[in-house]
This record gives sequence, C-alpha cells and structure tokens, in this order.
Amino acid sequence: MARALEQHGVDFKQVDASVHQLKGSSSRCLRCLQQVTHEYSLLKNKLQNLFRLEQQIVAAGGSIPGVE
Repeated sequence: MARALEQHGVDFKQVDASVHQLKGSSSRCLRCLQQVTHEYSLLKNKLQNLFRLEQQIVAAGGSIPGVE
C-alpha cells in the first residue's frame, strides 16, 4: 500500500485492494487474539486448581514430587 501511494500516478484501485486486504488480516488477528485469551483463561484456571490441590496435599501431610 505504501509503495502504491508513493507512485507518481497513484493507482487508487490498488490502494483500495491493499486496504481491504489489511482489514481482512486485522480481523483474523482479532479472532486469534480472542482465541489466545480464551486459552489463557482456561489454562490459568486449571493451574490455579492444580496449585490449590497441591496446597491441600501438603497441608494434609503429603508431599509433591519435584520436577527434575
């Protein structure tokens, strides 16, 4: 799009096509961001549950094996 705008005779059809392509790409980025946000939320909840269970195990006198 930048190259098309720098030309002496600007091809506005090319600029318009580039704008539409950029808009479509942005839409996909938003969907990807929403997906990542959702996945992060799920993972965060699962890890919080795991840590809570580990704390309960330790509080009951058990132990958690370490990661090597």
